[in-house]
Amino acid sequence: MSRLYFTADIRNRIHPPIPAYFGNGVIRLSASSEVSKITSSRIGEVAGSVKAVIDGLTDDYIRSFIDYMEVMHERKVSVITDITESDLRIRTILGMPIYDLDFGWGSPQLVSWERCTENRVVYLMNEPGEDAGIKAVVSLDSSTMKQFQKVFYEELMLFADE
Repeated sequence: MSRLYFTADIRNRIHPPIPAYFGNGVIRLSASSEVSKITSSRIGEVAGSVKAVIDGLTDDYIRSFIDYMEVMHERKVSVITDITESDLRIRTILGMPIYDLDFGWGSPQLVSWERCTENRVVYLMNEPGEDAGIKAVVSLDSSTMKQFQKVFYEELMLFADE
């Protein structure tokens, strides 16, 4: 079993919507599947299963999750789990107006994460500019990097041509 951990923005999914502000309004989600199913599926099918998890993020689910987290906090119970060798975490600040900030000397020239040292984590952020893309910083230890290179170049790229 492999699990992908990621966050999803809840600002427009909760009612009433959270007003615009600079800060997080996210909830942690995960999608899981058998490794054999992931490796034998097209990348679009795998992405579709992740999207289905995000699409299931309703107002009721968010409020229930907040209640759960409050109870766990009161009980001083950690809800953070260790990731296994086949898991991956995504940390994202996509869509946050980080390049619109001005502390008096203009927009930032570079925005980055304070640390990128965790194993099996992908950090996502917008590049500056209207037509800019997405920056992905992948943090893997050397043994995981060798496995990633094999899967990416030898297996995933085969599906891209189909």
